[in-house]
Amino acid sequence: MLNLDHKLSNNEKSTHLKTSLSQVLNHFYPLSGVSKDNYADCKNGGVLVFEAQVNCQLTEILQNPHPGKFINKFLPDTSVNNLVLAIQVNFFNCGSIAIGARLSHKIADASSLITFIKKWAETARGDVENVICSDVVGTTSLFPPTLDEMRPYELFIEKNIVLKRFVFTNSNISALKENYVTTSSIEKGAIYSTRYEALTSFIFSRFVASTTKNTGSKKHYVLSAPVNLRKKMDPPLSDDSFGNISGSAMTIVTAEEEGYKHVLVNKLREAISKMDKDVVKKLKEGIFDLYDKEVFEDKTLDLQEEDMAKFETDEELLADASPTSCP
Repeated sequence: MLNLDHKLSNNEKSTHLKTSLSQVLNHFYPLSGVSKDNYADCKNGGVLVFEAQVNCQLTEILQNPHPGKFINKFLPDTSVNNLVLAIQVNFFNCGSIAIGARLSHKIADASSLITFIKKWAETARGDVENVICSDVVGTTSLFPPTLDEMRPYELFIEKNIVLKRFVFTNSNISALKENYVTTSSIEKGAIYSTRYEALTSFIFSRFVASTTKNTGSKKHYVLSAPVNLRKKMDPPLSDDSFGNISGSAMTIVTAEEEGYKHVLVNKLREAISKMDKDVVKKLKEGIFDLYDKEVFEDKTLDLQEEDMAKFETDEELLADASPTSCP
């Protein structure tokens, strides 16, 4: 969201946003093109900007932001074109605005989108001096185009996907961090997990526990974590390097292992640590056989709708998380 003067009319806000967008796109030129095959054609391109009037207050959305189709209404519809970037500006009755953006993953990753939005916000505020030209990386020269298509988890995900939102307070996450250690050996000393490792392991463990309770299931579960590869390159890239420079660290966990907190954290940390410069080199060379395909083809991996029904009623999960509104 950008902080614009509420005294401005919606037309004035729209003009200001479009002007600043045009300015910042000079530093992110691939975004003003169209996607052709596996590259961005920047000739005669542009960014499609939608506008929508939302008949409610912004606070109503922030207090209870329902995921899924409801939130998608604030995003631009890009089903009829092949643009790299599309924007939707949503005007609320209270005078606030919310901006939704869709970005082609062939061109950039989430880190790049965040960098772009931050630079756009600085430009809109008039902080033009701070908008330093981003290091636009030729992604297809770093990784073959097939990297965008290599998504092992799509081998087993069914089409019936259920999306839910759970809110954890800072105190809840801090408590989880204290409970999840990376080793069970007292002699070696306890190495505490990061907030990300603890929260990810907790959510994962509760999902496994809730979906295998009283079933005696021998399922395999895949734990996937996004990894920013910029600092894992040789030589490393800057944090604001623009492109699709990310990967997925993946590990397999069995139902029998979910109760051992240190096992989950260790496996997650190990999977992320394996995404090193050697793995990045393989990706650059077009080698994608980084995962055990036999495990991924195991039908016991298939995600079901009733699994979410069990997960969202798990007592241990609900003791630390709220499934509805923000605290």
